[in-house]
Amino acid sequence: MNIVRQTFAAATTGAQNPIGLDYLPLSFITAAAVPATGADTYSIQVTLDEVFDQTDPQYLAPASATWHTVTGAPTTATGYITFNGPWRAIRINITANTTGFRFLVGQAIEGRGF
Repeated sequence: MNIVRQTFAAATTGAQNPIGLDYLPLSFITAAAVPATGADTYSIQVTLDEVFDQTDPQYLAPASATWHTVTGAPTTATGYITFNGPWRAIRINITANTTGFRFLVGQAIEGRGF
């Protein structure tokens, strides 16, 4: 997966549009980075729910999906977290945004010898 970037202007708050993840086994690592400045606060959230394909019988609108805050993820200033799991989507939920910032997400295969 190429890195996906979202940019938010100052004063943008609330749960933002989700980014689709490759729904893969635990051997895959998802990395999220959030450059922020000032007194910005946020949480990084993931879901297992189908929030993209409206033709899927299991579809839920992003606002109705069950979102889980990523444990150990930064919540202020610049930070990143790497974690693994077969998540369907990731998003940022901005609670305070004084200067604007970017949300970056990427995935990679965990290297293993065969």
